[in-house]
Amino acid sequence: MELKYKGQNLDLKYDIGRIKIIEKATNMPLMALLSQTSGMMSLETLETYFAYGLKNVDNDSYIPVSKGLEIADDLIQNEGYSQIVSIVVDALQRDCPFFFQVA
Repeated sequence: MELKYKGQNLDLKYDIGRIKIIEKATNMPLMALLSQTSGMMSLETLETYFAYGLKNVDNDSYIPVSKGLEIADDLIQNEGYSQIVSIVVDALQRDCPFFFQVA
């Protein structure tokens, strides 16, 4: 799901490498987090997942994390927590379906 933010075309993109970086930053495995919180992660964790996954669609580069944190904070305040957490979880399911396979 592409996002428009101050004239930029952005998207969240995750792969195994990004998830490993985020898990290290949050000190919590992704699936443990989603299981324990039913997807309703803390603001700090939500901002971390958002910032580390944020890419500029036009040049296919990740946004610097510090800028991503600012954008996450702004969007949470303006769009609402539930909207942003939904975008993050949807992107995780889209990009990392191997986490969500049912045995």
